Amino acid sequence: MPQRVALIHVPGWPLQERSLLPCVEMILAAGLLRASGTAVCMRDYATLSALSEPATAWINSRLEAGWWRRQRASREFHRIWLEWCQKIAGHIAEWGPNEVIFFAADNSAWHTARRVATFLLSLLPHTLIFGHGTRLPVSWPWKHWRIEDFLNSQQATLSCVLEKISTGDEFLTTFPDEGKFSVVLLDAGRAGLYGPSDAAVFRRWLLNTVIQNCNGSAVWIEEPVPVQELLQLCMSYFRKIPAAHAVTLYPDRNISPATVRILQGAGCRAVEILALSGSQRILEDVYRTNFSVRDVRELAETCRAAGLKVLLRYAAPCCWDDRHTFDEARRLAEQCACSGISVAGDGRNESAEQGSPSRKNLLAYLENTGIPTELRGWHLVAAEAAGFSGREIWWLNRIRESLECSDIATLHTEIRNVREGLAHISAARQSVAVSRLEAVAN
Repeated sequence: MPQRVALIHVPGWPLQERSLLPCVEMILAAGLLRASGTAVCMRDYATLSALSEPATAWINSRLEAGWWRRQRASREFHRIWLEWCQKIAGHIAEWGPNEVIFFAADNSAWHTARRVATFLLSLLPHTLIFGHGTRLPVSWPWKHWRIEDFLNSQQATLSCVLEKISTGDEFLTTFPDEGKFSVVLLDAGRAGLYGPSDAAVFRRWLLNTVIQNCNGSAVWIEEPVPVQELLQLCMSYFRKIPAAHAVTLYPDRNISPATVRILQGAGCRAVEILALSGSQRILEDVYRTNFSVRDVRELAETCRAAGLKVLLRYAAPCCWDDRHTFDEARRLAEQCACSGISVAGDGRNESAEQGSPSRKNLLAYLENTGIPTELRGWHLVAAEAAGFSGREIWWLNRIRESLECSDIATLHTEIRNVREGLAHISAARQSVAVSRLEAVAN
């Protein structure tokens, strides 16, 4: 009997905007498994079309004003949510997989995956259950499925495996119709690829998939890439995709104004600079970086001169951070004239003493000074496509309010606006490319 593996992507409650993006990790896992001769079934239940039933119950539970009625509505939502999880388990069991791999981005999504897995094991008790994510919760009772382990068991390099994968998969093209943003996030670290060569190969493969399947899409490279690879992506892939792009940059002195102009000409709309900290002392003593605060400022100025929007990404505060370094982070953001900032988690903060500054402290401090927070590159591109250029934070707050309330109708409208805007950007870029070719021919 051939091996049959089901790949399942589930959301948590309340909904998160990242749940409405294509699950790149699941796409990669499907390709690797299919290349090994495994029968694969992909199911994404983090789509608006799949979430309508529990979302209605969630809205009703939030609309009740009285304490007792709200408690009763909450119990009703929990009952409907359990029935929804049981229905998902029934769908999986109908296909009859030998193994099931759940993909979930946060703890609430893992809670959904655990419930579905519990129901599934009652239907198929001999099914092997795996979880895949950046960090599994302690309560997860099954094994962590790792791409590296799979490659080692196949005794093949990623390059050899990806060559056998067909890029004609309809997986990406069905998402906009089902209610997902047409934004593909490329983050090899989240997908489980930490080697620079493997990460580069994976990016090129997935970009090639996007080229063949999606018109009117956005590509967001979330982790920084080397300058030479960035130029190669611009010249070989980005210029072929009639879409908008955003990219994360390491403050490298080799990123010249000419490189940034190439990036802008390839369709880039926003750049997120990995600044880590606004304090030169923290950069030198804690992160031991080979760039300075001045390099961050100069790169931001170069990007803004090329017409790109600039974001800064800080690392979570370490135990050496204080009010003075927070103020330096604010000052750097103001000097860079950035559209907003984000604060990523960092392992250095996990062992910090109690009472040390936290990510929440830094975000609250920057918000109180009027700097937009929790903005990422794909947010800027999607907001521009929806017609909210310059008002990205207002658009994002509207999306997050709709997600918190599970307002499916509003989310459908916003996602459709983004999709149509990206298609308009694609058409504009195609017409510019055609006019340039005609000018050269004449």
